[in-house]
Amino acid sequence: MNCLEFRRMLAVQPRQLDADARAHREECPRCAQAMQQAMAFESLLDRALEVPVPAALADQVLLRQATEQRQSRSGRQALVWRVAAGFALSAGVLGVSWLALGPQQTLAAMSVEHLGHEPMALTAQGVLSPAEVGAGFARLGVHLTHSPGAISYLQICSLGRHRAIHMVMQLPGGAVTVMYVPGTETPRGDFSERGVLGRELGLDHGVLLMLAADRSQFDMIEAGFREALR
Repeated sequence: MNCLEFRRMLAVQPRQLDADARAHREECPRCAQAMQQAMAFESLLDRALEVPVPAALADQVLLRQATEQRQSRSGRQALVWRVAAGFALSAGVLGVSWLALGPQQTLAAMSVEHLGHEPMALTAQGVLSPAEVGAGFARLGVHLTHSPGAISYLQICSLGRHRAIHMVMQLPGGAVTVMYVPGTETPRGDFSERGVLGRELGLDHGVLLMLAADRSQFDMIEAGFREALR
């Protein structure tokens, strides 16, 4: 055995040298010194690891695990109850709101509330053809002479007991939601409902509603619908 082989064995298992390694240690002063240094380090390491184990350590560990598991289960159960209570509270609030506002709720309030039912409408892109727009209005018995503007979304929806044509127009100033409710009337006026700015007006035996973050496009849209519904 040479010095390199001895040092490799010394690094791996200093306390379990074989006969060849012990023979080389006796013959090589440098490797014998390396052996002394390695054993001194092993002794130091042994003393550092001699930490007294507390009495009943195993019982304490098991008790702590059981306590943490109980607390975890209790926390999950509390979360489930909080979520359930939140849903119950929301349902109760909605029920009370419907009872309080249902019969008297205005078209303006219902139109703003309806925005949350179809949030994807505001991101609709492209422009529907005049034939598609005309067909949508015709479903509710309304005749258009032409398309009132660049409409990218059109669906027939319900606003309370009314049927409405729900549209979205993507304009330079931002998206504007437009709803036309045939068969009803209302005086012309601007409104603000839950942070949404709007305008409603009677138009050709129906009500036109416009909803947006600002009213800068309303006059142009109103003029377009007045011309198309003439």
